[in-house]
Amino acid sequence: MQDIKKLFVFQGLIFSVVFLITILSFLKVESILNSSLSISLKEYSIWEIIIGVIIASLILLLFIKFVHKEKLKKAFLYFIFGFISLWGSVFILSLWINFLSAMIISLAIVIFVFSYRNVLFNNIAMMLAVPAAVINLSIAVNFETTVLFLLILTIYDYIAVYETRHMVDMAKGMVQQGVVFGFVFPRKTEYLESKVSQIIGQEEKNKAFIMGSGDVAIPLLFITNLLKYSHSAAIFVSFFAFLGLFLSFLIFYFQKDKQPMPALPPIVLMCFLGALIYSFV
Repeated sequence: MQDIKKLFVFQGLIFSVVFLITILSFLKVESILNSSLSISLKEYSIWEIIIGVIIASLILLLFIKFVHKEKLKKAFLYFIFGFISLWGSVFILSLWINFLSAMIISLAIVIFVFSYRNVLFNNIAMMLAVPAAVINLSIAVNFETTVLFLLILTIYDYIAVYETRHMVDMAKGMVQQGVVFGFVFPRKTEYLESKVSQIIGQEEKNKAFIMGSGDVAIPLLFITNLLKYSHSAAIFVSFFAFLGLFLSFLIFYFQKDKQPMPALPPIVLMCFLGALIYSFV
């Protein structure tokens, strides 16, 4: 029981910081766009988004499954992780400080990530990359497209974990290389300094809980789209998103035989429930 309390606190802290960074940065971007008449943004359709997700997933899956040279596989995953980390950090930080300072800090984060390869810096990188991805997608899609996207992704998440299991294969392939495109919640604070591969390897699978970046990004995509229409609605639904994230964790934690599970169904369900309740308040 002590473990679950620590995990809850750590999760709550990470989620709170990511939510806060995303919401404040989104409002900052929105104010910049509203004050500039020269910026014209393309709005993506649901099909363009789905095709993009499919292509990205296929490239990653095929590379992990069919490239047998470990050094090449590691270099590929490290490049993607490094690029996403650098881009996300620069994007978010440059909203609040000058570009040069943002670039220096971002480069430092990436250097620390690859120098230590530990849980702490993995999470820090994701805490900036996820908000950046959410904001860039949110400003390019409308609310209806977002709702449809969430529904499709929820179904996809279930199929990818329980039916085709390719999501599990991708996750295992990345973990083996010490790269996690998500958040790692260790059972003990001292594990924050441990290498990712050391605490979530096959023999050490009970030392940490992993939540994919998409599982955090998806509710944030819904919330930032709500921000376009109602700040109070977005804040209200944020509490339900938190409940969904914690519910997903509890379902996983209390499994008798802990196996990978799709996190999106309870998360998306709680987001929609929050929006539904708000509409009647």
